[in-house]
Amino acid sequence: GYWSFPFRLNEGEDDEIITYSEPLVARDGTVYGVLGVEIAVSQLTDMLSSGEFAKSGQGSYYLGVTEDGGDTYRRVANGGEKYSLLFNDDEATLTPETRADDGWIDLRATRTGETVLATAQPLSLYADDSPFVSQQWTLIGLADEATLFAFERTIRRVFFSASLLAVLLGAGVAFLTGRRVVRPIVRLSR
Repeated sequence: GYWSFPFRLNEGEDDEIITYSEPLVARDGTVYGVLGVEIAVSQLTDMLSSGEFAKSGQGSYYLGVTEDGGDTYRRVANGGEKYSLLFNDDEATLTPETRADDGWIDLRATRTGETVLATAQPLSLYADDSPFVSQQWTLIGLADEATLFAFERTIRRVFFSASLLAVLLGAGVAFLTGRRVVRPIVRLSR
């Protein structure tokens, strides 16, 4: 089968669609029809916007296709208001500044100029022997560094505070215990 890039079925329509088409092939190899399904891009956008990550305003999702191994991603749909705060809505592609083998990529936000961390999860839509295997559909989760590492900073603060409290309590107990032990000795020496 084949997944299409977004397009407008009729001129003048606002809503784009993507389609999935599968040829119907007889046992003798004769193609006798095509089975197809269409999905409105607006529906995909709603689905991508409904997750907790996107709903909270802390991140966004981006569904894109790369044909160059991840150097650029052509947009199919995106969801979450964070995307609109970071990128221009008319941008057709995302171009990572850096990418790692483990799926992490850095993006430069075109609206703010800040570095946005993202994770790219390839979707296996085509078999290895498909003529469309070079089209790698990918779901990308985007978040700014402050959001992504907020939990880590909170944990560090809690551990630092607990350590500081333990040191202060230990010093206080040592001081009081020391005074209690030393006081009788001082009285005897007088």
